[in-house]
Amino acid sequence: MFGATALPAALSLNPVTGVLPGTRTTAGSTTFTVRAEDSEGHDDQVITLVVAAAVAAAVAAVAAATAVTAAPTAVTVAAGDGRAVLTWTAPKETGIGPVTGYSIVPIKDGVAQAPVTAPATASKLTVKGLTNGAAYTFTVAATTIAGPGTPSAATTAVTPYATVKKPAFDAKGYRFAGADRISTAITASKAMYPTTGSVGAVVVSAASRYADALAGARLASAVSAPLLLTDTDVLTKSVAEEVKRVLAPGGTVYVLGGTGVVSTPAYTSLTELSATFEVKRIAGDDRFSTAAAIADEVTAVVPTTTTAPVYLASGTNFPDGLAVSALAARTGGVVLLTDGAALATATAQYLVKNDPKGERVVAVGGPAAAAASSLADAAGIAARKVVGADRFATARLVAERFATTAGTPTRSVGVATGENWPDALVASAAMGTIGGPLLLTGGTDLNAEAKGALDKLNGTKPLSTGFVFGGSATVSDKAAATFGGYLHVD
Repeated sequence: MFGATALPAALSLNPVTGVLPGTRTTAGSTTFTVRAEDSEGHDDQVITLVVAAAVAAAVAAVAAATAVTAAPTAVTVAAGDGRAVLTWTAPKETGIGPVTGYSIVPIKDGVAQAPVTAPATASKLTVKGLTNGAAYTFTVAATTIAGPGTPSAATTAVTPYATVKKPAFDAKGYRFAGADRISTAITASKAMYPTTGSVGAVVVSAASRYADALAGARLASAVSAPLLLTDTDVLTKSVAEEVKRVLAPGGTVYVLGGTGVVSTPAYTSLTELSATFEVKRIAGDDRFSTAAAIADEVTAVVPTTTTAPVYLASGTNFPDGLAVSALAARTGGVVLLTDGAALATATAQYLVKNDPKGERVVAVGGPAAAAASSLADAAGIAARKVVGADRFATARLVAERFATTAGTPTRSVGVATGENWPDALVASAAMGTIGGPLLLTGGTDLNAEAKGALDKLNGTKPLSTGFVFGGSATVSDKAAATFGGYLHVD
């Protein structure tokens, strides 16, 4: 039989076989004696066991591999449009090594779906592509080099839901007006989306500048979102309240323009409205590159824009860009800006990548037409251009395109002043969502160009719903009454 003295920790001796089973996880050197005895006497063997530091660490890691990573805690979930937002706290015990990621399993109507992964640093994930109306629960498990750990308990059940795509009105005429441009935008948002948490996105721009929002109105219609205007330096309190009211959990706040347009403090305030909101700034080096970045975002949301018209409008003045936004929504196109009569560098680069000959380009207004004339398809661009004698005439020609564009004839129309931009900016986004053209007017009564467009639109199918954007100081009561006279209640 065998015996031993002063065995190191974690080792033992089998007295029959002489085997020394055990696992040393501590580095160092230990000397001990093993004695073998039989009827003839005994024999001693002095053994020195040396465990190197690297070996000890490896052995310890292997031993720890049997420990199961604990489940994440404080798991919450909130539903949105086709999505759910999960948050969690990392587990304190990870078994072997650090957390390398997370595995989230959606359980739809009781049936587990394919897992969705999140990086090791994440504590929140928006799970997209869910079926609206189905009940979902979720589990979250941390992963290490040993694989997934213990999953969390299933969350409470949530049901993703479809957001409102277009407003439902029950009368023929509406005036959206507030005490100022900021409150006018909020008034329009509340009227179009009266249900709390009913939109999947909100677009926020500066109340003091129009340039970055010219193309942004098209983004608002692409994602069926209200367009809100805020102070540049700080997030306007009433805007913050409206974002929290109207945006669904997991929704996206698009911020248009760089820090000189919507400041870092204003942006930060938006991120603090809800842990579930995704705040995304879309900005370039100037208004032209910002418009190109917005066009890329629209294409990501509405992939068919890769074959739809590319509308060019001057970025050095506002009317043409605002008038065309609703038509871009109607035809699935995007809006880019020219540097007056010149083709801005960012715009030219976008066209080289997406429409090098300009075969999809539709120039709106004289300056844009001049800028587009340098493109290869000059003859086609000249034939497609929409150019009137002034901003009001151009808006009329844009509106008349609604009467000739394929699809269901529009029965809605909007009007705003053409002499200032804030109300028309809000109007262009709203009318893009509603699906009707935007007319521009000025003076004490509805101008002749707007009246001509209304006659043309009524000739296709009688207009039944009208929207006036701005108070009586911008669109007079007389102009609004004249406008209402062109509408027909079914």
